[in-house]
Amino acid sequence: MVDYQFYLDYFIELVLPRTTEILYKPIILKNLLWIIAPLLITLVLIQLYFGRYKNEELGWNTAFGNSVSLLWVTTTLFRFVYEQNNGSLLAAFLLNKNKIILISILGLWAMLSIFLQFFHILPRKIDFLIYSSIPVYVTSILLVILVIGNVPLDLPTLYSSVSILLFFSVFFFLIRHHIKAPRAVEISLSLRKKHNDELRKKKIQKIRRKIRYNQLKYKMKIKDFFGRFVFWKKLKTD
Repeated sequence: MVDYQFYLDYFIELVLPRTTEILYKPIILKNLLWIIAPLLITLVLIQLYFGRYKNEELGWNTAFGNSVSLLWVTTTLFRFVYEQNNGSLLAAFLLNKNKIILISILGLWAMLSIFLQFFHILPRKIDFLIYSSIPVYVTSILLVILVIGNVPLDLPTLYSSVSILLFFSVFFFLIRHHIKAPRAVEISLSLRKKHNDELRKKKIQKIRRKIRYNQLKYKMKIKDFFGRFVFWKKLKTD
């Protein structure tokens, strides 16, 4: 039996305080706020834009730009750790192993993302889901807070970060949903919905015709089989 009380206590005692710590870091550390402010402002503006123009979709060029921004965040964090250790790469690695590993993972993700976007390797829907503004910018903001804010890199931090990402995903979804679109956008969405409904109906009709054809085909085969069986049986009796 699952002990739900254990998970509840773990969330209240460890995850919730760590979430509060992460969210309060930019308020406490002013230099941190100056770094994440451009990312946060860009994220909000993008969400407001796509909330207003709901008929527009993320493109490969936008996804590529989001991937490049990950590279910018990586270099910023590497520079911070490097300068914190008086310009010594050895000291930076020995004294900040967890941070260096985390930043390296971000750098690898950035380079892989740029490669995937450049050659359009992933399917369109999956790619635009992963590299839309919320996953990229919220992840970037969180990593900046964790590294520069000296937040412990442990499981509570991981769970807190995932919780914050989910919260902002839901929050911005609701914001986009409640932003009123211009009349031209509403007409465009209505026409698109009508077009998609017609395509869906045609696909359903095509599938139904194919099913009927297969059913008729199998019936003819069965009828032909029994017809041959009766014929040979009658031939033997004669």
